[in-house]
Amino acid sequence: MDLTSSPPRVLLTFQTNTSGPIKSLVMTQDKQHLFIAGFADGLLAKYRLRGFTDSLKPLLESEIRGSPEPRCILFLEKLNQLLVGHKSGVIYLYQVGSEFRPLCNLISLK
Repeated sequence: MDLTSSPPRVLLTFQTNTSGPIKSLVMTQDKQHLFIAGFADGLLAKYRLRGFTDSLKPLLESEIRGSPEPRCILFLEKLNQLLVGHKSGVIYLYQVGSEFRPLCNLISLK
């Protein structure tokens, strides 16, 4: 969204592969990649951003079906890892490359 124009205008829209609403999303610091987490299906996806025009739609680089109903995601850029938090208190850790690779489940001690 371009907030410098009045009224603000949408620069780009695109459809993800999630079967329901997106619960969380995060962009890398270099603004080259966008991670999304689908709420209903737990789909995690990594998109490469190529610009903000309709002719340069984001490119899906990888995706994996995680557990449904994620609450938040955090990308650890230096480690190239994605943390996914869930309502139950479980945190899933994924290594991110050309594919998502599950590393471990971290269980909160309530």
